[in-house]
This record gives sequence, C-alpha cells and structure tokens, in this order.
Amino acid sequence: IAGHDILADEGEAYARRLEIDGVPIVVKHWPGQIHGFVSMGRHGPASRQAVEAAVAAWRNFDPAFEGV
Repeated sequence: IAGHDILADEGEAYARRLEIDGVPIVVKHWPGQIHGFVSMGRHGPASRQAVEAAVAAWRNFDPAFEGV
C-alpha cells in the first residue's frame, strides 16, 4: 500500500476484510509512494522492489510460476 495513495484507506480496509474472511495475505507498505508507483519503474527503485516482492509472493503461492 503506497503511503501517499489516494486509495490507501480502501486498501487497508480490503486487507482487513480478507484477513477476517480467512484469506492468507501479505500487506506491504511503501511509505512516500503514490498511487500507481509500481508502473513507474524509471522513477525510483521502489517500483522495482514492489514488483520483485509481488513476484516473490506469487512464487511462494505457486512454485511453478516462472515470473515476468
């Protein structure tokens, strides 16, 4: 969840709801980032780190995942 995302509160609420419903999730916080920062790879290392974290989480979920 990006720290300066206009939808950060909604993201937090969605994460809480998933946890209440028993869905295994991992919530990552990215302080200082804005909505859509993941797609802004040339604007700083945080977007690359976020993509790498998502790929690692997917591999943990499905070891057969080859990545992007």
